[in-house]
Amino acid sequence: MVHARIVPWYDDTELKELKEWFYNGELATDMRFRAVLKVKSYKSKGSQYLPHVIDSTAQITNSMLLDQERSQVDKVSVKLSYTMSLIRFVNGILDPTQQSQFAIPLHTLAKRVNLPSWFVDLRHWGTHERELPSLEMLRIAAKDALVWLWDHYWNDDELEEEEEDIEDEHTTSLRQLMQRGKFLQNLLKDYRWYWEDGATNLISSTNFQAEEPSHGKRQRDPTPQEQIDTFVSDCKGFWSNTHRRQEFIEIFAQHYTSTVLRVLVMKLPEFGLDFFKWVLQNYKNQLDNKPNALSRRFSTWESLKHKLLFKFVSGINTSHFINSWPSWEFLLSKNPSLLSYSFCQLMSNRLADNRGIYKKKKKRQFMSYQEVETRLSEYIEKQSPFTEEAESYNEQVQTHRKSQKQAEALGKTPPPSSIPGDMADILNDLASLKKRHTIPQTERTQWCPHPNWSPRPFGTL
Repeated sequence: MVHARIVPWYDDTELKELKEWFYNGELATDMRFRAVLKVKSYKSKGSQYLPHVIDSTAQITNSMLLDQERSQVDKVSVKLSYTMSLIRFVNGILDPTQQSQFAIPLHTLAKRVNLPSWFVDLRHWGTHERELPSLEMLRIAAKDALVWLWDHYWNDDELEEEEEDIEDEHTTSLRQLMQRGKFLQNLLKDYRWYWEDGATNLISSTNFQAEEPSHGKRQRDPTPQEQIDTFVSDCKGFWSNTHRRQEFIEIFAQHYTSTVLRVLVMKLPEFGLDFFKWVLQNYKNQLDNKPNALSRRFSTWESLKHKLLFKFVSGINTSHFINSWPSWEFLLSKNPSLLSYSFCQLMSNRLADNRGIYKKKKKRQFMSYQEVETRLSEYIEKQSPFTEEAESYNEQVQTHRKSQKQAEALGKTPPPSSIPGDMADILNDLASLKKRHTIPQTERTQWCPHPNWSPRPFGTL
């Protein structure tokens, strides 16, 4: 459901006209000053209604117009205008993504939104250094900032809301829930007996008792069992939204821990099947040289098998697996790969270990158990080991990571032959700035002894 939002412009046509004024240099008359005035009129209706990217575009454009008018008379004012508009640009882009319990480095946040990291260095320079950046550097930064705003906001046929507004309340709450699960992983390991199969059911009538409200007394801290109950209950609440289960899985993958995976597989209905479907699809994409969340988390086939697949299979409820076997069989038959082959091997071994338990149950249940075990064995016999596929997965991931590192390195220090003189000086300034912050300052002696000094009371000549 898309919630209504108050905006200061009348319709999309008015906003598209504003875009032409800012970016279309082929107009007969320079309309940028009029565009800045238009944005000021929007702010008069309430700054909370104006997206940051539009406000930032106007501020940077206004600095460029001031540069054309006063750079020969008052360079300091032009520098201050550029610096402040760029600082507000960086802060407005990165601050909304600062949603962690602890502060995340700005370089990490910039990488998430594809903002060049040197903007963060420039922001730090303009905020903390005694000398302002050079006017040439600020001019280049302003032009690049307008290009970034064009690529990430203005160059959109539908002019969607800015990126900071894309993540709705449901997504934010879900992300916080997964971060909480990551924080609770040690507690989940210590109290595994409480939530694993065979333990007391979570939040049941036998283990949940309502307490009388305390009057004037300090609320006690929740017990580990209560923290686990609350976490699992919140996960069930989000998982019950069937239309957003894909989002649930993707956000969990970003905050993956093997302990939380076991909890979700055991406690959420159909989570195991949907999660494995997502894993198979991402695994296939990686083999097709399409980097994804799975390859970023597991760089080799061995890590994928031991840190994810083993943990996943160990958490599957065998009774639920047998009852939903038709769905599992369809999924495995449609996605033959080393991953599905290894899954069948591990699941077959697990069923073999539990065969004695099922013999004691009803005959009909044991027949279903034998049938599933037989079908798994047939699948394993039909599929030959995909040894080359494991090597291909490792090679694709390593190649992608190597190219990514090279791109980042080139982005920080481009080849000298391709750098203009002014740009080379600017990059050297940034490098020296980083060096000054990483190398500790040596102590310098500020006073030297006087040869004829002798102590005397204060005020005595």
